[in-house]
Amino acid sequence: MAGLRDLLMRFRPVSTPGPAATGVPADRTAELAAELTPSLARLDSTAAEAEAVRAAARREADRIRRDAARRAEVITARASARSERVTEHPLGGVIGAAGGRSADLSLDAVALRVLDDASAGIESLWQP
Repeated sequence: MAGLRDLLMRFRPVSTPGPAATGVPADRTAELAAELTPSLARLDSTAAEAEAVRAAARREADRIRRDAARRAEVITARASARSERVTEHPLGGVIGAAGGRSADLSLDAVALRVLDDASAGIESLWQP
């Protein structure tokens, strides 16, 4: 809705003050467009520059994400290599490894340990 000022501006005098003369309606829309066009034209280059900055930021963010994903894969691979591993022995039992140490609990290894431990005590059974 037009304000009072807009209404009065339509019928402003076109000549010097004096007796009443016919007025020419002002085209306020054209005046505003003429006034704002240069300012808005300057903003077009600013908008293009802002879009270029956003595009560069998107590319940088994508690069950072890719680098982080690669680093995460390396860290995961290292952690998996260092993690505890337990594998089943084909002849029975298990073999475990963790932190650079391993434990052979296969049936063959356990049987050999039992025989080694028991062999020293077996000879004492026949001695008087």
